[in-house]
Amino acid sequence: NYPNPFNPTTVISFTVPPRQSGEQLLLEVYNIVGRKVATLLAGPASAGLTRVELDARDYSSGVYFYRLQIGDRSAVRKMARSVPAGAWRRSRRPNSRTVQIPGPG
Repeated sequence: NYPNPFNPTTVISFTVPPRQSGEQLLLEVYNIVGRKVATLLAGPASAGLTRVELDARDYSSGVYFYRLQIGDRSAVRKMARSVPAGAWRRSRRPNSRTVQIPGPG
């Protein structure tokens, strides 16, 4: 997938060889604990290059895996959803507090 890490979208690309055209294809996304979070493609495979965009706007940051299965062959790849720069600090600000330490006196 590209980009990796990504935020909030990434593109998963793969090529189906002509000999596997028509075989059952399945592209699924799993979270770090192995729970399926999305099925991106399911059905007969078409020969050639396929590009699928994953919109992970509703996913939390962290590590995910996608599994591509065509016929009896499969591959698993790791991808990471990142947090935009500064978002972590912004999301924590309402819960933080500043403590004033009095100087010498």
